[in-house]
Amino acid sequence: MFHVKHLFKKRRRGLALGGGGVRALSSVGVLKHFDSNSIEFNCIAGTSMGAVVGALYCYYRSAELVEKKFRQIYEGVLFSKLKQEFSSRLKPMGTGDKSIKDTLTAYYSRMMFFKNIFTETFLISRENVTALIDEIIPDIDIENLPLEFCCVATDITRGRKKVFRSGPLKRAIMSTIAIPGILAPVKEDGIMYTDGGSVSMTPVEELGEMGADLKVAVEVFSCLPYRKNFDKGMEILERCSKITSFELHKRQLSGADVVISPAVKDLVWSDFNSFDYAIAAGETAAFGTEKAVRKF
Repeated sequence: MFHVKHLFKKRRRGLALGGGGVRALSSVGVLKHFDSNSIEFNCIAGTSMGAVVGALYCYYRSAELVEKKFRQIYEGVLFSKLKQEFSSRLKPMGTGDKSIKDTLTAYYSRMMFFKNIFTETFLISRENVTALIDEIIPDIDIENLPLEFCCVATDITRGRKKVFRSGPLKRAIMSTIAIPGILAPVKEDGIMYTDGGSVSMTPVEELGEMGADLKVAVEVFSCLPYRKNFDKGMEILERCSKITSFELHKRQLSGADVVISPAVKDLVWSDFNSFDYAIAAGETAAFGTEKAVRKF
């Protein structure tokens, strides 16, 4: 039965920040735009790098401070060390069609990449990633953050989604960013967790579970370009896998009331030289959306 008190109920705004490596840093730009327009959110859900951005925002309550923190890390020794390790293990996989030398280099790089992921659980050492997370993420439990937060990981042991709503924030972030084949899975009580992008690239559904009445999504899923020819079975397998992810993402995104799509979908997830571009793209994409959010 309707009661007059429902007219005065404070409605909750939720923000879902999608994963995608450097593409997800556009969420910082989106938050900067909302901050400049004095628009606040009651809860944030994040996946992978989107969860890193969301966790820092829930802690600092300032997009400017989040950006400052990322810049400090980006220019620091630890990140430089991790990039060097990444470059040495995960070779560029270009077409190499300019010369015979380029072709042979690309072929060797691809062979080394597949050799690594077929013979090892991960490519980047746990120690370096843990040290970086210790420097980025505050030592706090999720439930003690100033702003309500959750993040999504994939429970590969039982084959289902895991939503971290409480407990150590660092543990949750380590789980949601554990890119399969690149970063080590997080083990806890016999369960292994990896990157949340496998089950929820942009966690809109989680906002509803947090009681959000308005769901705003920042989605940075990589584009799925038109392609006519496939020469190898591996190419077809990769394409079908991406189509499955793309369709799942579209269905999950349909639950959002406002969708912000920064122009970063052509960026390679590991291209952190695009740091400034990604943030600026987020601010541009958010322009005008404050009207719909404020009207709510």
